[in-house]
Amino acid sequence: MFFGAVGDLHGDFDALDRVMARHPDVEFWVCPGDLADEDGTYPTPRAPLYWIKGNNEDFDFVAAQPAGRGTLPNLHFIPNGISVQARGFTLAGLGARVRSLPCRRRVRRINAHSLGLLCGPAYKPQLPSTTFCKTTSPG
Repeated sequence: MFFGAVGDLHGDFDALDRVMARHPDVEFWVCPGDLADEDGTYPTPRAPLYWIKGNNEDFDFVAAQPAGRGTLPNLHFIPNGISVQARGFTLAGLGARVRSLPCRRRVRRINAHSLGLLCGPAYKPQLPSTTFCKTTSPG
């Protein structure tokens, strides 16, 4: 099974669609935020996309998103400190504005290293930065 990662799209939904079309074998995608365009518009991706908020989002839209789901097809929001299930994997993240956390330094290190997402059995910190991770079935 493959999952993909994209990030800091800042509204480049054409690029998102192209990469998803080029990789139909990817079961789901993760994004560490900065998804919205300048007008606060969000994509309707062709494949499931799980995302955490970045620092350039429409925070009213973000606040209206239910955990692990969303108000747009295939767009699944992961709130700070909440885990959700994606195809048998547990995803959790810490997005922008985590100032109130007492362990801020450690959170930043984890966030930067793992694209803001800890991806169950697919998370392998010894891997170099890569777009895809191949895993065995979760469990």
